[in-house]
Amino acid sequence: GTMAAIAQLKLPVNVIGNAPGVLAGGVLRRNMRKLKVRALPKDLPDFINADISKLKIGSKLYITELPTEGYRFLHPDNAVVCQVRLSRAAIKGEVGDVDEGEDEETEAAE
Repeated sequence: GTMAAIAQLKLPVNVIGNAPGVLAGGVLRRNMRKLKVRALPKDLPDFINADISKLKIGSKLYITELPTEGYRFLHPDNAVVCQVRLSRAAIKGEVGDVDEGEDEETEAAE
């Protein structure tokens, strides 16, 4: 049958766009540099684009926000592909809209 043709492999993540959080002094952390996908070989892309242009400081890009044309991810929906964290240097300076109250892991300033 046709099911046998389905391939599983890891594709590299290609980060595109500029994250507002990085421009504000944050640091982009790439949690997953490769993603496991299942697809027909003809549908397999060379890499997976991760658009970070909406990420503010403290924001995470979940795997559910990535495009899936013709393939599906073999990861849980809450898998974080990349995130913007507050950098040590930015804590001293004045940073824009950080306190949105959604960052559960705020680091105590020294």
